[in-house]
Amino acid sequence: HIYKSRTWETPGFLFADNTQPALTESIVEDGRECYNEMSFNAGESMTSTISNSGLLIYVLADLSCIFMMLPVLRNLKTSVGSETEIQSFRLMIWSFFIYIFADLGMVFFMEGTAVLPIWLCSIITVIDEISLLLVGYFWVQFGVASLNYKYQDKLWFNILISIPFVLVAVLSITSPFSGLFFTFSTNGAYQRGPLFIVQAGVVIFYNLSVPILSIKTIMTSKSAVERERAISLLKFV
Repeated sequence: HIYKSRTWETPGFLFADNTQPALTESIVEDGRECYNEMSFNAGESMTSTISNSGLLIYVLADLSCIFMMLPVLRNLKTSVGSETEIQSFRLMIWSFFIYIFADLGMVFFMEGTAVLPIWLCSIITVIDEISLLLVGYFWVQFGVASLNYKYQDKLWFNILISIPFVLVAVLSITSPFSGLFFTFSTNGAYQRGPLFIVQAGVVIFYNLSVPILSIKTIMTSKSAVERERAISLLKFV
């Protein structure tokens, strides 16, 4: 109000002695600060509304995943595949459940000030990242078993697919101290670390490896049974 009333100039606005009002630097500066503060508060309020709406959808999506996977886990029987396939798929589903519950816990500090202690936020974040990593790892185990991949029983192959998991898990566990995957601000707000893309990249690599192997099987295998199983995996994806 001060800013607009004291600095709003009109050509005909003059004092009685035909002089225009003097604008002091302090008044203009105070007005600018007031205006900037109001603009910031308005923008913050709008952002908060959008974020809360987005978080609600986020939570509903997590809950829908739980309700979707419960029947799958309950109806998982040995007739679906080999013992290795069933075990890998079951572990993948349980890892997914852990990830979902940890993800729901992250809602309390993903936006704005955390309502939980920072040490607890760090533990929840580590559980969230490692459980999601396990989902991808067991998905690969299930995929290679389902496709009867020729290297699935080789020690070097199992070590090869385990290396990314071990490295990312170690980096995730040490991130509360190193800040490589995530950090928390002084008010407890979650922030991605400089190597967050590495963790995301490994998860994407695990998720995409099975579809790539499935497409390769469809194109190269002479067995109709193997091609059918590969097609089923692609449909599942």
